[in-house]
Amino acid sequence: MVRPSSSAACGAIEAAPGDVHLYDTDGGRRIATFPGHEDEIISLEFDPRGARLASAAQDGTARIWDVAGERPPLTLTEEIPGQPGALTPVVDVAFSP
Repeated sequence: MVRPSSSAACGAIEAAPGDVHLYDTDGGRRIATFPGHEDEIISLEFDPRGARLASAAQDGTARIWDVAGERPPLTLTEEIPGQPGALTPVVDVAFSP
């Protein structure tokens, strides 16, 4: 999965299950790696300014990454009612303009 940023010269790709790699689209150089998901990433989306990247994975989490790497990711989860510890699947992420 490759997702280009509309406002920054970078793109994101899942390189291995759970890792997001951020690349400079002009030179193809890897800028950063964001590890943390425990399963395959199924959705990536940059915010309109290109400052944050959201990811959704089959591990039941959505994460919002600071592209500059200055802050730890925000991890979002929701348990399935009546099933302690079981997480609701996250299938897509998006930012509102």
